[in-house]
Order: sequence, then C-alpha cells, then structure tokens
Amino acid sequence: MFYLVEVEDYVRVEPNLFELNTDEAVKEQLQKTYENFQDKELGMVVSVLDVLEIKDGIIIPGDGAAYYKSILKLVVLKPELKEVVYGT
Repeated sequence: MFYLVEVEDYVRVEPNLFELNTDEAVKEQLQKTYENFQDKELGMVVSVLDVLEIKDGIIIPGDGAAYYKSILKLVVLKPELKEVVYGT
C-alpha cells in the first residue's frame, strides 16, 4: 500500500550545493538521501514529493556542510500482510 507521510528531519547540505538556491539545494540533497531508503516503521521511500518547510540553517564548526531543519512529504510503499504486488 502506498502512503503519503510527513517527516521532520535535519538535512545535511553538502558544500558543493551552496551555489544553488536553498530550496533547490535542500530538495536535491533530500532526493539523494531518501529515495530508495528503507525503514522498518516507515517502509520503502519511493519519492520525495515536496519540501513543506525549511527553517534557518546552521553550520557546525569543523564540518563544511549546512544543516537545515525541514518538513517534507514522502511517498512510501509499506506492504501489508498478505498483499500481492506484481512487478519486475
């Protein structure tokens, strides 16, 4: 069964994405991090649908990346008991 899930997470945006707009950089980093991610409780993440909110970023000394607290909407696949999914 497919579900829409809202998740709140800190996103580590790598320095090579600093040239992009903050929204674009966060979304690109989230796609790299979350697509095809599997979790026991969440299920398998199919896609990052939307980034709902991005709060102010912080930079931790000794780490070149910026961290943004964000709320995002994911499409996840969580198979139910006795559910049959056909595919290749």
